[in-house]
Amino acid sequence: MYCGHLGLLWNVERLGPLSLKAISQGGVALFFVHTSYVLMHSLERLPAQDRALRFYVRRAFRIYPLSILVVVSVLAVGIPPFPTRPYVWPGWGDVLSNLALVQNLTLRQSVIDPLWSLPYEVQMYLVLPALFVAVTRRGGPAPLYLWIASVVLALAQETIGATRLDVLRYAPCFVAGVLAFARERRDGPLRWSWVGWPLVIVAALGTRQLGLEAGWVGCLLLGLTVSRFRQVNVGWINAVSAWIARYSYGIYLAHLPVFWLAFVVLREAPLAVQIAVCAALSALLPVALYHWVEAPMIARGARLSERVGAERVRATRSDVLS
Repeated sequence: MYCGHLGLLWNVERLGPLSLKAISQGGVALFFVHTSYVLMHSLERLPAQDRALRFYVRRAFRIYPLSILVVVSVLAVGIPPFPTRPYVWPGWGDVLSNLALVQNLTLRQSVIDPLWSLPYEVQMYLVLPALFVAVTRRGGPAPLYLWIASVVLALAQETIGATRLDVLRYAPCFVAGVLAFARERRDGPLRWSWVGWPLVIVAALGTRQLGLEAGWVGCLLLGLTVSRFRQVNVGWINAVSAWIARYSYGIYLAHLPVFWLAFVVLREAPLAVQIAVCAALSALLPVALYHWVEAPMIARGARLSERVGAERVRATRSDVLS
């Protein structure tokens, strides 16, 4: 998304035959696969008796504090949804929808363009615990059938035009991550060389060039293969990947304000200065946001989820004894 928006900022819409917008949106779809795959493992580590409750508490503290800070900040400073557009006060309906991350349900505009995808992610969190139970219990539905069912729901949403249910358009992306988790549990340690993994990612991104429905197939490709590849054993690749993974949420939310400052506010400055400011803030701001906002809130959410879980256990024991 970062590179896609940077290209659009400079009026670069295509890389040869490839649409830069489709590549950017394809990256978001692949991230949906990745996030549901990772969160299935997170659910696996939580106690079964209050798994869903703890999961919801942790995700709320992971997502909302930084998104609220960014929404309030861009409104206070007057940063437009995209750097090349003028700033216009969106109205309180849009503001409240963005704070709650329900723009797709209230049919409101995002105050900053990258926020379009975050409501879908938050809404899919609601069903991930149920999907976890479905793919881990004995006699549950085959994960591939769940993915096919998600495609049917997505096609039904497009057919009837239920705009407020457009989260279903991305259900095949999320369920592909659930499929990957289930295959990993079932198939065991069979591994392929990591060298082939970038080729699979490129192929999956290529399907998005043919439209969203074709992109679902690319997500399925990832879901069927992600657990088959061995971990990368190249030190610098691991280091760069770990840095990006840790600060990715800050990069996702902060990159357009950075572009706006570097290339709009400082448009009279020499290009070298603009590029330097963009590069420096693109690296430093996500780090600051992580350590000052994300990490403390993640820790607080973890502590709260533990306390909520302990209180629920005590309440259950009291009911049994009474």
